[in-house]
Amino acid sequence: MNSTAQKLYEAQVAYTLKKLSGTQISETIGEESKLIYQWVSEQNLSSIFSQERVKSFGERLLSEANVTDSTKEYIESLIKALLDDIAKEDIEIDDLITKGTWDRIVEKVVEQRELRNELINRLISNKAYGEMLSEIIYSSIKSFMQQYSIGGGSKGGGGGLFGVGKGLLGAALSGMEDSIDKNVKRFLSDNINKTLKDSGKIIQERLTDNNIRKISNKLWDRLDKLNFKEIAEKGKKYTSSGNDSISDLTSVVALEVKDSKAFKHISEFILNHFYETYGNQPIKVLFEGLLITEEVVVRESVNIAEDILNQMNATGFLEARVREHFKLFYESEEAKNILA
Repeated sequence: MNSTAQKLYEAQVAYTLKKLSGTQISETIGEESKLIYQWVSEQNLSSIFSQERVKSFGERLLSEANVTDSTKEYIESLIKALLDDIAKEDIEIDDLITKGTWDRIVEKVVEQRELRNELINRLISNKAYGEMLSEIIYSSIKSFMQQYSIGGGSKGGGGGLFGVGKGLLGAALSGMEDSIDKNVKRFLSDNINKTLKDSGKIIQERLTDNNIRKISNKLWDRLDKLNFKEIAEKGKKYTSSGNDSISDLTSVVALEVKDSKAFKHISEFILNHFYETYGNQPIKVLFEGLLITEEVVVRESVNIAEDILNQMNATGFLEARVREHFKLFYESEEAKNILA
């Protein structure tokens, strides 16, 4: 590098460092952020980030995603610290949500009468619900027959109907229990539709608007009596390290979910819907919807850049990078030919 090139090199380094130091940081970063925002906001989303490029980025991100041991350890330490902090504070339910907001949420639930009835109808038509109801009724009948005597009087003494059959008639009626099991289950199976309809009717009668309000008030009263300190103390034992820790189980679930077909389908659906809505519109429309204004971008860019650049200057890192950057230019053949 000849003397002219060296002088230009030093001048350019000094000029750049001045623009990125002291009081000029705000002006430099603010002006650049403003110009970049103005340019980006006028571009169409799909003209900068194609749907396929974003999709492939997401797929790579998910396929490479994993949870390290250090991350698990940090999550465990964070949970423990949080529980320790909660155990020291007098936290009540109305510190998290007010009764007024709770009541507004309840009223929204009350208003969803059609949805409520639809969910009840879906529930009673679900095979699993029918099987569960059958098992409950069957178990109740069997328990009654085992605990009460034929005379219907008292409990105890092993005097249920099964006990009488086996105790008095011996081997002749030793299969009585199996026979009753089969007959009761057959009866329930034959009559399950009526049973389901009756249970659905009972649920609807219980879930009236007023009953929902009463249930919510009772639930609020119970939540209001919760001792968060005790809950936090009890929760500490579930934060231990190992295969059964909260962080380990959470990471296992998260990794399984992200590889599932359903999650990929939902992710793709959301991406497609997002591009259908914003893809061919100026990015400014998306920014405005997210409350990302020019003022916010400039202000936060300056705040972040100031801290970073001040530390870079203090450690000499910024000057070293600027010198290296310009040195490569002045030592290039193109620069040498001009400054020869």
